[in-house]
Amino acid sequence: MPSPQKTLTISEYKKMRAKKIKEADVQDEILKYLALRGVIAFHIPNRGLYDKRTNRYNRVDKHHVPGVPDLAIILKDGRTVWAECKRPEGGVLSAAQQHLLGQLTQLGHLAVVVMSVEELETFLRTRGLI
Repeated sequence: MPSPQKTLTISEYKKMRAKKIKEADVQDEILKYLALRGVIAFHIPNRGLYDKRTNRYNRVDKHHVPGVPDLAIILKDGRTVWAECKRPEGGVLSAAQQHLLGQLTQLGHLAVVVMSVEELETFLRTRGLI
């Protein structure tokens, strides 16, 4: 005889939903990690304002640049890493992000797409940056 399905309590349901990692969570964890290491890093707010009527983000001003990476990481010896953060499940680069990351790389900048602190740490360690 099959066992009856367990009904989740509200707190169990909230915990289950909380396990879904958001891009902002990835950014927060990376910024905390870098701050603990004494690294200057910051988020670049380039999203615009959300318009509920059109269900889209609108440009804030004429200087908005589509595809700018989420984080600037300032390292020793004049090095900067541009990091685009994505959530582990289903995070996808937009065409603008792909294009700009490619441009940054062509110009000799370090640019990376990461889904966790561990991925960023590996990127930095393999290049001798931390």
